[in-house]
Amino acid sequence: MKTQTKYEEIILTEIRTLPMPVLPQILKIVRSFKEGVTSAVKRKTDEVNKSTGFCGAWQDERTVDEIIADITVHRSGFGGRTLVTNNTRHFKGIQGLKLANWYKEKRKQG
Repeated sequence: MKTQTKYEEIILTEIRTLPMPVLPQILKIVRSFKEGVTSAVKRKTDEVNKSTGFCGAWQDERTVDEIIADITVHRSGFGGRTLVTNNTRHFKGIQGLKLANWYKEKRKQG
């Protein structure tokens, strides 16, 4: 029987030194261990998928700014809503987005 790794050789050597009556229990332990490891790997994969969405990680060659610009262009005018912010400079390039700076308007009035 040819083994693939040094660990397999060590494990088989250890198992071969055990008395025959305990081998069924060792088999149960090994299978339980295998099930636990497999379950942990699956949970880890599920956690990654949950944190990145329904279909796993999103692969895209575009920059964040390009993705946001694409999303913005395909929205229909943000539903006619107005963004109220003191930071209009940051948002002024977004097509279809109405901006209002109440702080600046209040200063002009008073």
